[in-house]
Amino acid sequence: MITVKSLPEHIKEVARRHQKNDRRFHVFPSIFDIDEKKFYLIMYEPTKHQIVISLDGSVMSREKIKIPFLYALAYNASIENISNIGGAWVKDIPIPRYEKLINILNRLQSIISNKASPPILDKIEILKNMSNVLLEEQKNINSCVIKGLELTMKTNDLELVTIEDYKQMRMYVHSMVQSAYKQNKIQLDTEHERAEVLNYVMVNIFSYGFKLLPILFHLYFYKKNMRTSEAYGSNELDEIKKTISEDVNVEEDIEALSIVKQLRNPI
Repeated sequence: MITVKSLPEHIKEVARRHQKNDRRFHVFPSIFDIDEKKFYLIMYEPTKHQIVISLDGSVMSREKIKIPFLYALAYNASIENISNIGGAWVKDIPIPRYEKLINILNRLQSIISNKASPPILDKIEILKNMSNVLLEEQKNINSCVIKGLELTMKTNDLELVTIEDYKQMRMYVHSMVQSAYKQNKIQLDTEHERAEVLNYVMVNIFSYGFKLLPILFHLYFYKKNMRTSEAYGSNELDEIKKTISEDVNVEEDIEALSIVKQLRNPI
């Protein structure tokens, strides 16, 4: 892994020469090899301005380095999405939570199957399907995060990032976000069924002895931790869907292009 300390002296000298009033600078832990250009990516603190320095210490113009820099920027952003957003999803929503929900619904179904009306039993089937979708998508999120972190460690160890690494990392991020979208959507789509089943358990809490009491406590927990239309508007979900469906061209990303203008490479 490349650090400021391990940088060749001629690269550190170029970085210092462009430091201006910044307190310090950092280096991306790998060399980028993109579009037949190999370079170090330096970021200054606290301005967050950056500079692209070729291996020989030359500083190319923004126009010449723009496309490789945009891919380097996107790769770095993907790492942050995997580690920060994906990492939080893995930590906050453990797989056993959904496995437990499936068991709870199976238990509920076995208790009330001889007395409950067909519509209620149908709704439980819908919730079982929802639970399976949540579980499978959570497994995919976890897998994407693990693979993304493994790729990060691999490129750090090799001290090299290629365009293929970028494509692979982007695929992990895209798949991860797709799974999160599916999880959110199916929770909103089954909001009515969840309310109906919970209401049935509450109304009939003593109709089956005390067998439904622990199930009621569990269902309340999941009620508090699942998406509802009140807490998560359809417009917000539409925006996520739009983000997923759009295959944004890195070279046309408006936000990224604005960062190019802050590069300390010459115009």
